[in-house]
Amino acid sequence: MWLNLKRIIHLAWQSFSRNKGLSFQVIFIMAVAVFFVASFFVARGIGLTLLTEIEKKVDISIYFKADISEQDILKARDQIALFSDKIKRIDYVSSDEALSLFKQEHQDDPLYLNALDEIEVNPFLSSLNVYSEDPAYYAKISDFFSNEANKDMIEKISYEQPKNKQAVERLFAILRAIRIMGIIVAILLGLLVIVITSNIINLTFAILQEEIATMKLVGASNWFVRGPFIAQTIFYGLFAVLTVDLLSGIGIYFFNLKAGSWLLGFNVFDYFLHNFLLIFVSQLAFVLLLGVAATFLVMRKRLKA
Repeated sequence: MWLNLKRIIHLAWQSFSRNKGLSFQVIFIMAVAVFFVASFFVARGIGLTLLTEIEKKVDISIYFKADISEQDILKARDQIALFSDKIKRIDYVSSDEALSLFKQEHQDDPLYLNALDEIEVNPFLSSLNVYSEDPAYYAKISDFFSNEANKDMIEKISYEQPKNKQAVERLFAILRAIRIMGIIVAILLGLLVIVITSNIINLTFAILQEEIATMKLVGASNWFVRGPFIAQTIFYGLFAVLTVDLLSGIGIYFFNLKAGSWLLGFNVFDYFLHNFLLIFVSQLAFVLLLGVAATFLVMRKRLKA
């Protein structure tokens, strides 16, 4: 068994190194496919980080009129909590707490503090700050407090500001587009890998037809004939994955030096290293599953002919 395996690997490597032009074509298309897999993982990491950061920044704050009692505000908080378990927390900030927080933030700025002393009243309103795992609920909460039964309680709702709405809408639009494009590109690249690999294996079979005929005459089984072609496809995949990951690692390292500021501190290179094993296995599984399947189907047809 081990002797046969050694011979299969030797024949596969011989064919792989002898037909450099054909090998390069398969490696190139597989490299494009595995580059997409790596890009998907990195884009996913960046997207999830940006999502988390935007969720922290884009919340909804409901400001109640000055004559609304704390009891009514807390009752409204309990109603919001029933909307969904996606709502992480609801912070009640009284007008006195808001004033205290403002003074703490501007304790070194006498201009603001003097202005507060001059007006002699607390200008801040009590509010509820709502944080949700799914920003889609912000619109529902905004609608809830905009209806006839509740609108008389409300002074303003921060989510109604155009910038907040746009941030949430753009975020979801981008994530949907990435997901759809990812599926489409994966299917197209998968088909391309199958087509190119099948054509190359067909061509290689034609080149080695005399050798294969000789092997069959001396009693070689179909599995022994298939072996070098399948092993050759594995070589294609390994070379493609190793090449792409080496170049990707170098590219991501230099990209990370420039991109840290506008990616909200997300370290792309650390993410790539931390998930390297998962990325490597996913890339290899993607191209080998398609490549070996294409090779097996071609050899099955060829050996029956």
